[in-house]
Amino acid sequence: MRFSLTRNTLSCAAVGAAYFAGRSDSGNVSQQLAATSALVLTGFLAIAVIVCFRSRLSFRPAEITLAVIALSCATILCAPLLEDDHFRYLWDGFVTATSGRPYAYAPTHYFGDASIPHSMQDVLNGINHPELPTVYGPALQLVFALCYLIAPGQLWPLKLILMGATIGMVRFLHHAGTAGWLIGALVLHPLISKESMISAHPDLLIGMALLWAALLWRGERYSWATIVVSVAVAMKISILPVLPFFWVTKSGRFNPRAIGATFFAATLLYGPHVFGLGKTESQSVVTMGQAWLFNPLLFKVVASVMEQSSARIVIAVVYVLVWSGIALRWYLALRRDENRGWATPPVVAVLTSLLLLSPVVNPWYWLWVLPLATLKFSPVTWVAASVSLLAYSHFLSDVGAAGVSLDFAVPPWATAVQLITIGFAIVCVAFRSKIWRRRSLAAPG
Repeated sequence: MRFSLTRNTLSCAAVGAAYFAGRSDSGNVSQQLAATSALVLTGFLAIAVIVCFRSRLSFRPAEITLAVIALSCATILCAPLLEDDHFRYLWDGFVTATSGRPYAYAPTHYFGDASIPHSMQDVLNGINHPELPTVYGPALQLVFALCYLIAPGQLWPLKLILMGATIGMVRFLHHAGTAGWLIGALVLHPLISKESMISAHPDLLIGMALLWAALLWRGERYSWATIVVSVAVAMKISILPVLPFFWVTKSGRFNPRAIGATFFAATLLYGPHVFGLGKTESQSVVTMGQAWLFNPLLFKVVASVMEQSSARIVIAVVYVLVWSGIALRWYLALRRDENRGWATPPVVAVLTSLLLLSPVVNPWYWLWVLPLATLKFSPVTWVAASVSLLAYSHFLSDVGAAGVSLDFAVPPWATAVQLITIGFAIVCVAFRSKIWRRRSLAAPG
């Protein structure tokens, strides 16, 4: 009874934090920053209590699912905190549902268009970088269009879809044998509550898809796993580096059916846009890769000793080398039948290294890997995802007299804290692995 009360208390605390965060004035950045800080601290406090009492707590899937539903109900009508990306989601849904051509024109094309419904005018005016077409892939466009058809200009349908994805994630992890306390900690993580449940970033759909695909691959259902990963790539092209790993079977052989499934899914999702208009999200993705900069970690270190254009080339080469090293090690382990530590493709390693090297690292990007980092617990990824919330510290110094953000430069101290914390986590993991290796070698037999 005592620990049942503890579980209920943690859930109520998270719901309360989410509720009061949503009650903050959507036009007052200072209030939103304070609410976000309270939400983050409450989430981490709940996780700390769960970790401390994990041996005495028993989180059942039904209890965790109820906590997800309670969190979602408390936040479904809350305005996004410190975000305006949701305007693009709503606009893309309108354009996709009404014309089927989300990549044809940038939002500026519609400025002054009297045919735009009144309910969408405020949405159009709130879009950031309206001079660029959408950066979201066709799979997400279908999700946005569905939300528009349910409730035009409203964010709650997308939040309901994300709630379903969170429940699916909980079920997948439970059936895979993940400890209940770890699943509970994941659900209460501030990235889930703030970025998904409140701000409605759809990146959790990618994380759930990659988790599902990894479990399909583990069950040797390679074609279906590849189709699911292809859908994730069609949500955001940044997921592309993990796709080739799903073409390989557990025996280390390439699977032609899996490769064929990729082309089938790509044709189905991209075909109407490529063959119809010859346009996809590639234009905005290229612009983002060449010019945008937000919360870079290792990229910032490289850019401190050379020009940004050169730093982007260096970082790209480094990532190709890192990706190749991960792929080679994984492939050799499969061929030698040493896959006990590689029960799933190395998605966490590939995407974690990508985010550590990327010039643009929004906190919600870590939702791509957090579910899989929970399936096979990865402390480094969990730490990196947690400290990524320091990116919002740019609001501390970038809020002008009008109460709006003037810049998106994350202060150096926030970058330093992230790098030092992640580095410390890597050292701790390496030291622990060394101790376990010594004990294994010293064990009799």
